[in-house]
Amino acid sequence: MIVTVNGKEQTLTESSVGLLELIKQNDVKQPDMVSVQLNGEFVDRTSFETTQIKDGDEIDFLYFMGGGQGEKKKLSIISFSGDFDKLVAVFTLASGAAAVGYEVNVFFTFWGLNAIKKERGRKAIGQGFLAKFFGFLQGGRNNVPLSRLNFLGASPKLMTYMMRKRNVATLDELIDASVTLDVNLYACEMSGVILGLTLDTYIPEIKEILGVAKFLEISEGGQTLFI
Repeated sequence: MIVTVNGKEQTLTESSVGLLELIKQNDVKQPDMVSVQLNGEFVDRTSFETTQIKDGDEIDFLYFMGGGQGEKKKLSIISFSGDFDKLVAVFTLASGAAAVGYEVNVFFTFWGLNAIKKERGRKAIGQGFLAKFFGFLQGGRNNVPLSRLNFLGASPKLMTYMMRKRNVATLDELIDASVTLDVNLYACEMSGVILGLTLDTYIPEIKEILGVAKFLEISEGGQTLFI
């Protein structure tokens, strides 16, 4: 059978092969740290052993920048910035830590809320004229800028192209991986009030809208990062 692995065709003698065996055949480095996309969908790590690869399947082995284990098994991230590169850092840390067994909580506040809106393009969303104005200017996940050298919005698209070419997970893939790996996503209550945003404004994976006190309670006993 013929399958495509990381964009290249491979001919296998078997009519069906297990995902774990394919990982071994491709000499995947650090297999405990790799995430797998099968035909565009992330495979849950608990399903690696039972997943079978068939003729025509497309498999991508993705490495998330970061990783490693520390003494703490809980990681909480405050996502304040709405910049492309900083959101990549947020979801790289979140997915990487979740992949090695951490409980991960991400608390989106102010401009970070732009990454978790349902509307990915420019749309006047929010309650009130000023809220709608800010919502339109932010433009959703499709319009998040690079923190430096943004070049009128071209740089995030170029960066995404480079990430795909080098087989590094893109921002969208990192977000999908974080959801698949059960990262807990929360929205800031105060920021939402200021920007006129409600729970139905956000993607359905947002577990809850939290205040500071509740977030501190959730993050207690682990490491907390501000990005």
